[in-house]
Amino acid sequence: MASAPALHAWVVLDRYMQDADLVNMRDPKWAAVKCARKEAYGCGELGQELVDSLTLYVHRTDSPRDLFSTLTVHANDEMLQRVAAPKPHSSLIRPLFRSHASMNAPVTFFCELHAAEKNLVVLTASFDHGRHIYYLIYDGIDESLIMIPSLSPNRFVAFHPRPVLRHRIAGGYDLALIARRKSGENGDILLVFTKEKESSCCSVQWMEKKKGLRLPTGPRGFFCPDMIFSSKGNTFWVDLSQGFMCCDTNALFSGDTVDFRYLDFPPKYLLHDIIKSQELGPMEMYRTMGNSGGSIKFVFINTPAADAAAGKPPGKPCHDTTAAANTTVVVWTLDQGGLCWKKDVEFRLGNLWSQRGYQESGLPRMVPVWPFLRPQLTEICS
Repeated sequence: MASAPALHAWVVLDRYMQDADLVNMRDPKWAAVKCARKEAYGCGELGQELVDSLTLYVHRTDSPRDLFSTLTVHANDEMLQRVAAPKPHSSLIRPLFRSHASMNAPVTFFCELHAAEKNLVVLTASFDHGRHIYYLIYDGIDESLIMIPSLSPNRFVAFHPRPVLRHRIAGGYDLALIARRKSGENGDILLVFTKEKESSCCSVQWMEKKKGLRLPTGPRGFFCPDMIFSSKGNTFWVDLSQGFMCCDTNALFSGDTVDFRYLDFPPKYLLHDIIKSQELGPMEMYRTMGNSGGSIKFVFINTPAADAAAGKPPGKPCHDTTAAANTTVVVWTLDQGGLCWKKDVEFRLGNLWSQRGYQESGLPRMVPVWPFLRPQLTEICS
């Protein structure tokens, strides 16, 4: 199989990675990602053998206009069986309640993409029905694949599973996760994993760095981030139903305190009805926030269902032709100095559909979903 080629300056990667056993690996666009070194840290007795058995693939983007790609990971079947093999227990009670069906159930393996910044790609790999979960970090500079454990589910609940990345000037990187202890201690805690340039200099476990962090709660009294991104030395955690919090990225890794700032979305875009918000599906279907051309943008597709979740009187269903034509798309820019929002553009889909160029394109008259921001400013979103 061909080795992975250089991708475009940027591509859109699918967060949910395909199972290598379920895709046609004979497709010449699938290419193995070169990996000169694989190492596991703090992953138990089978950790090194497990990471050695993994192969990362990328779907090549040959056309200049083909900006969508995906990754997949192949796991050795023998290693999956070994990971899932029942362990001996000091007590006979647990084996008695392990059904014959569960013992013969197929071994599961699932990967999810969390971050891709510069030369680093961060994934989570879940084995044996989620009983074993690890982070995989691929470094494109030294072509290494590192496997480290996820947070212990018995001790911590992660604020968001996507770690904050910081590239070290001398090489290597740091990862940070904000989590809450299950023991009931007040405040949140910062856990850090460090990988220095030399392979022998690496954390074995997540290290507790800051305790008693006080995070913003938002107007609803709680804050549940849907996404994380970085821009100009700051990290942003975004709850797409209400707003975002941010801080200086370096402050997470140095000093004793972290100054978190919070800002709501413009009032008409706050989703007050939690039940109706959940009925919308994933927030990312209709909203996104991120960096485009050096500016922070917030994009909102204003459907009738979104209006209802925001507390407005219910209108016609979204599949109604008139309602679809009246759906608006709004783009806001964050004034980072004043920490306030400024509207860029707002337009009705009906006006877009009526344009001659759109009619001649053959594109359907449908309400768009899953907006994303282009890093370059030539086009804001798609």
